This record gives sequence, structure tokens and C-alpha cells, in this order.
Amino acid sequence: MADPKIIVVYKSKYGTTKRYAEWIAEEVKADLFEQSAVSVEDLLKYDIIVYGGSLH
Repeated sequence: MADPKIIVVYKSKYGTTKRYAEWIAEEVKADLFEQSAVSVEDLLKYDIIVYGGSLH
């Protein structure tokens, strides 16, 4: 069985979420994208999507 394709998508205002997203992507060998650089069509290529952003 092939490894799942993983993407980590983030939106970071001050850089903290970006640092965590980079760390997670490195640990799980995932592709990494800022939210504005990825489309729904791009996401359909992945088996697992990890999203990091702020909650208000």
C-alpha cells in the first residue's frame, strides 16, 4: 500500500502558525502551502489535509 499524500495548509498572521505548520509538514513528510496559494482542486489530490489557522 502506498503512503497517503498529505498536505499541510496554514494561514498565519504573526508567524507562529507558520512555524508549527512547517514543523508538522517536515515530521509527516507533507507538502506545505499557505492558504492563499492552494485551491480546492489542489486539495482533491491529497488523502489527508491538515489545516492550521487562528480561531476568533
